[in-house]
Amino acid sequence: MFILSELIFAFAFVRLMIAVQNTIHLNVWNRQTAQNIFLLLLGCLIEPTPALLLTYPVLEPIVRAYGIDPLKPYVLFVGRLT
Repeated sequence: MFILSELIFAFAFVRLMIAVQNTIHLNVWNRQTAQNIFLLLLGCLIEPTPALLLTYPVLEPIVRAYGIDPLKPYVLFVGRLT
């Protein structure tokens, strides 16, 4: 039951992130800058592999919502976190 509640929270969080990004109307450069800052702070707190395993499943639906190939952000995440 706990895993189901975590999945529901994760999906609600992803929908909220997509809604926020659509209302703010960030252009590509601002979105990339925000993502870089987030990954930099995350990389300072935890190791790259756990950070990737924790964040990519949450951010992957956002990437798909923008119509970006999911492999490109994965490669960029690995580069930014290491």
